[in-house]
Amino acid sequence: NEINKIIQNLSEEKKCSFQKIYDAFLLDIERLDYKRIIAILYFFKSIEHNHTDIFTENFLANVFEECKNYNYIFSGHKGHQHSQPLTLTLFIESYIGSIDNLQVYNPFAGYASFINKIDNSNTIYAQELTTKAWAVGQLSLLLNKSLATFNCEDSIYKWPKNKKFDLIISYPPFNMVYRNKFLNNNRNINIESFIINKSIDSLSKKGKAILILPLNTLYKGGENQRVRQRLVN
Repeated sequence: NEINKIIQNLSEEKKCSFQKIYDAFLLDIERLDYKRIIAILYFFKSIEHNHTDIFTENFLANVFEECKNYNYIFSGHKGHQHSQPLTLTLFIESYIGSIDNLQVYNPFAGYASFINKIDNSNTIYAQELTTKAWAVGQLSLLLNKSLATFNCEDSIYKWPKNKKFDLIISYPPFNMVYRNKFLNNNRNINIESFIINKSIDSLSKKGKAILILPLNTLYKGGENQRVRQRLVN
């Protein structure tokens, strides 16, 4: 049908699996009635026809980013799992500065907000486990013409092995624990300890990690305390 043709053409043009992106939103699309879909299409067509001065190459990218920001605002703190406030993104971008020729890694990338406008890095690699969040991030990257490689996979078990990065940046889900199946005692490990330890092991000699973590990472005992000791040493 017509939708399959569009998906196939986009996949070939952008060298990306639009079928997987479409499948991630299929249930939401099916919930929309025909009149609402036509109204959405008419809205964008009317903008394109009546406001050609603002319908620039970056127009859809800007609209998309604003929608992501509103989603965070109206979903409250619970929306943090995949999104983040625009002010945080802008602050981190200004703090990072130039990343020319840097190897960049973005685990637990959510909507890929940190890397969607990076187009001058040597290598950009990102991961997100949740399919719908990955799909939103992938659309954002495509609209912003980012060169990042963004895979739908688990950063815990698919963390790149034997690779060094100049910049690791992440905003992982807070206070999440997982059972490390590779340890004999199968003890639970919190995500903050995991990402700090892994980042230290994966940084190049002049590399740096920018991690947004909960405040209790600074004073909590147990695994967090051992990680702080490693940072000090």
